[in-house]
Amino acid sequence: MSAPSMAEAVPSALTERRVRGFMRFVAAEAAGGLGDVGTFVPLVLGLVIIAGFDAATVLLLAGLMTIYSGLRFGLPMPVQPMKAIAAIAIAGSLSAQQACAAGLAVGLILLLLSAFGLTSRIGRLVPEGLVRALQAALGVKLAVTAVRIVLTSPAADLAVLSTGGYGLILFLAALAALLLFRRRTALVIWALLAGGILVAWFSAGGEAPHAMITLWRPRSVFTDLSALSGIWGGGLTQLPLTILNAVLAVSLLAGQLFPERKAGTTPTKLALSIALMNLISCPLGGMPVCHGSGGLAAHYRCGARTGWSLVILGGGLLVVGLLLGSLAVYWMRVFPLSILAALLTVAGLTLVRASRCWSTRRTLISALVMVAASQVFGTLLAGFLCAGILWALLSLVSRRRAEQVNAAVRPVWAAAERGSTDDSKKQSE
Repeated sequence: MSAPSMAEAVPSALTERRVRGFMRFVAAEAAGGLGDVGTFVPLVLGLVIIAGFDAATVLLLAGLMTIYSGLRFGLPMPVQPMKAIAAIAIAGSLSAQQACAAGLAVGLILLLLSAFGLTSRIGRLVPEGLVRALQAALGVKLAVTAVRIVLTSPAADLAVLSTGGYGLILFLAALAALLLFRRRTALVIWALLAGGILVAWFSAGGEAPHAMITLWRPRSVFTDLSALSGIWGGGLTQLPLTILNAVLAVSLLAGQLFPERKAGTTPTKLALSIALMNLISCPLGGMPVCHGSGGLAAHYRCGARTGWSLVILGGGLLVVGLLLGSLAVYWMRVFPLSILAALLTVAGLTLVRASRCWSTRRTLISALVMVAASQVFGTLLAGFLCAGILWALLSLVSRRRAEQVNAAVRPVWAAAERGSTDDSKKQSE
């Protein structure tokens, strides 16, 4: 080979190698960005179909916040719906306005806590076991809501496509697919989304709106003071879960997975990030969002290593919400409730499994009491308060028993120490 041709071949080979490396990087980050769809998709569908959120607004603002999170932290820091508020809204106890008010209140409180550096101190006041019980109760609430959707058939009230007598079969088939292929959750969810759209299309006689480009327009959702009741109905229940799972647990996990970025993921910075996202998103009608340790682990497990995974994901959400909002609204509105119920069931079971509420007897009892009390009083906040009182009483009883045991054992230990001292003196003599 001549010298000129060799000089041309070397840069060409280097360029080709760089292009291949860049494509592998983009593919890995894009796949990693889909790692949290198992939580994101069911809750977003539920908030749009049942709670009445605007699909275009939810997708656009979620896309913006996801891009912000990826660029702000430089790692796959997830942006998820606030699970307590979402579960309560999907169960029908909060309207879209009330859910936005709850998210706005949580954002304001986190802003104050981060400003005074009190996030970690407040987090230490709430027992971890009690938060695990709350997470399990949220999972049960989602699963119960899903079963209620299948059994009560609210399609006529919600103006959502009814699958008629095939609803139960569709629900069981979707649920079986999600449970049998748990290691390919993202692939199964995308397949179910496509299948649900096909079912809706066939049920509509093969008619569907054209993909018209409609530019999103901002609008305020707070039209009256009744929305403020969402602060009590959802915000106060969400706050302890956010502080422990979305702030403290995420800070710890991010430091373990990305030690070089530990200084940028302190509890104060994470709380400030969640506060800013909700102060911007909720007044415009976006769903309340937070970070999450489970989402961070899911992104990392699927191959995401940088913030570009979220930039790619957020860019897709942004384009759909900004330009194809009307199409997204239509397909979410006619999406089969049976498939939505299956997605919500698995999301609820995932929350219960992640909570590990059975790890201690006290946590398990608290979770059961929380579920029972929330059903009796009709609100998860009442269940959380009842479980908190029970947790305090059980802690007091445990402390009293420990003191009694110490009081009973102390004389025995003292006698044993005196005996060993006497023996050592005799041996020395």
